[in-house]
Amino acid sequence: MFIPSRYVLRSFVREKYTCPDNICDRAGSCIYGRVNETTKIIVPELPPSLIPNSGIASPSLVAKILDSKYALALPLYRQEQQFKYMGFNLSRQTMSNWVIIVALDYFYPLWVLLLRELFKELALMMDETTVQVLKEPNRNPRTKSRMFCLRGGSCAEHQIILFNYEETRNKELVMSILEEYPNKYIQSDGLNIYQNLEGIIDVGCWQHAKRRFTDFLKTLPADKRAGTTAAEAVIPKSEWCGSN
Repeated sequence: MFIPSRYVLRSFVREKYTCPDNICDRAGSCIYGRVNETTKIIVPELPPSLIPNSGIASPSLVAKILDSKYALALPLYRQEQQFKYMGFNLSRQTMSNWVIIVALDYFYPLWVLLLRELFKELALMMDETTVQVLKEPNRNPRTKSRMFCLRGGSCAEHQIILFNYEETRNKELVMSILEEYPNKYIQSDGLNIYQNLEGIIDVGCWQHAKRRFTDFLKTLPADKRAGTTAAEAVIPKSEWCGSN
């Protein structure tokens, strides 16, 4: 049995109270103990909201929008249509603003915290790939941008993977990303932006090196492969993290 999702409207009713017969005004201060206040109207505070003055932007609704967009690859304009089918209007512009606000106010501080934890690792892995971003100020939509990826090694206590968007790639940019990294051991591919960086020790990419040994093993008969240096070089990933 399938039960479709549903949305519930929660209304917060705030009662307003006022001093009877302007007693506080005549007394010159609040007789109910509110220091330095003579206001006649008392209104309770609203519960804390995820996005101030956003109305219906509850944590569960924003989480649903983010999950649909980033985990299920459902664009905001399609979500806009879904909401219309369910009986209420929620524009893609509003959802887009929510995504930006939540990213800056909640996810970015979390990203910074994770980066500090990641920088405690003895060695980091780093790579980047191209990504296309539309409607960036003063940039052609066909211009390739870069998404950098940083993570700890397979033996790291906390498996943290972070992404960092940049408009381009160069050595200066890599150094700025790693500026506060104290250990300076970086595992990357052979791209020149990772080579000869001041204070950085490039330990090379073992996966790239492993490919050569794999290719060599394929040239040997199956019964001749065991015990060779190439066979030792392509041990399963599960055996990388030993007691030493």
